[in-house]
Amino acid sequence: MARQDLIKKWMAYTLALILTAGLQSLVFTRLKPLGVVPVLLPTAMAALAALEGAAAGAGFGIAVGVMSMYVDGGSAWVIVLACLGGLITGVVAKYMLSRSFMGYMLCSLGALVLRMVWMVGSRWLSGAAALPVLLKVGGLELLWTMVLSPLVYALFRFVYLRWGSAYYA
Repeated sequence: MARQDLIKKWMAYTLALILTAGLQSLVFTRLKPLGVVPVLLPTAMAALAALEGAAAGAGFGIAVGVMSMYVDGGSAWVIVLACLGGLITGVVAKYMLSRSFMGYMLCSLGALVLRMVWMVGSRWLSGAAALPVLLKVGGLELLWTMVLSPLVYALFRFVYLRWGSAYYA
């Protein structure tokens, strides 16, 4: 793949990430289906890692972590965790599952469950709320995110088919 093709591909992925973050932070924070905001950024990381592989997933995980830090709030640990998430997702998608929609859905579910455990656990340990309340909110957030994750996959799959798949041909 020529250098200019790589630049076009990663610019398209960057635009897809910005669009996903905008959807999450501008649209769904106002709609709040069932009172929660779906968390689409981890599904974007899972989509790219499932389609492009572990190295690209880890690098894109850094970008997702930075974006997530500003959209969702949080510490710099989000960047490290998203990088590891992208790496692990890419490996799992390539060697254990497949680079398909079902592989993506399973990887997204895994990433979202781990995020939910982290968020619920940290908030419960800090005494922010009771565990049943945190689990209810986390479960609803997970449900709505999984319902919307095919939309994120379609966006990243479009970019992959248009600019990314030539790399693996």
